[in-house]
Amino acid sequence: DHDCSIGSHSQITAGVTLAGETSIGEFAYMGIKSASIPQVKIGTNVQIMAGSLVTKNCMDNFVYGGYPARIIKALNKDK
Repeated sequence: DHDCSIGSHSQITAGVTLAGETSIGEFAYMGIKSASIPQVKIGTNVQIMAGSLVTKNCMDNFVYGGYPARIIKALNKDK
């Protein structure tokens, strides 16, 4: 959608929907058919699992999944 930003080395896979003003940090990954609501911030080194809906800001270095997305596990911070 409009006014989204995607950081360096991030991957947006097939079927992902980003609502307006979504911001994605560096080294992020959004799984197939995942989505965001408007104005959320997805941090650096964040993984969004396939089919998840991001409804709140996502902190750096975590895996998020579900509908709505929630923290699944922490990731290595050495990126």
